[in-house]
Amino acid sequence: MLGVACLGFVWWLPQFFANTLSAVTTLHLVLYTLNALRPTIVAENGRRLSCFPAAVLVILVNSRNELLLFSKSVDSWEIIAGGIEDQETILDAALRELEEEAGKNISVEPVGVVHAHSFHYDQQVRNMISIYYAMRYLDGEILPGDDMKGAVFEWKSLSGFSESELVIPNGQKWILERAISLVSMSKGENRPLEYFVEGGI
Repeated sequence: MLGVACLGFVWWLPQFFANTLSAVTTLHLVLYTLNALRPTIVAENGRRLSCFPAAVLVILVNSRNELLLFSKSVDSWEIIAGGIEDQETILDAALRELEEEAGKNISVEPVGVVHAHSFHYDQQVRNMISIYYAMRYLDGEILPGDDMKGAVFEWKSLSGFSESELVIPNGQKWILERAISLVSMSKGENRPLEYFVEGGI
């Protein structure tokens, strides 16, 4: 019986590895195909452009150079963040996310984009774009919305939390520092933040 069992195991082992390798190969092929089939749009001039999913992150700075941060668990802080929806501009999405997560009663002054980068979201979304948008807080009551339900919020200086406590953006405190600098430098400016040029970029 032991000999039969050993022979059965010897027969089963190659089959197991063959099936496993086949599954892994199939998964890689599917992921490669999904990445290759990234949606594209075609401009009027025939130029084909890739479409990327994108998120906007809002860095709100008050007159004391403090940042609006939310906490959903102990020793973790994050800024406002969410996906850009179809037909939205970057500024449209930033203002919508601000309203959804911080309430409708606040008044802000958009300042501009601080930083942008791509990141690996998951196996199906290989490249997603994050765009950080700085805004100056003017007045109004902060009322966390549905997306921040149960979260607490605080106005914090850069020295009021550690890099390891920052979960969004993950440990990238320098981005928030850059936003504070931009908000401070842009006071009194009156420049168009969104404009459209026919046939240009």
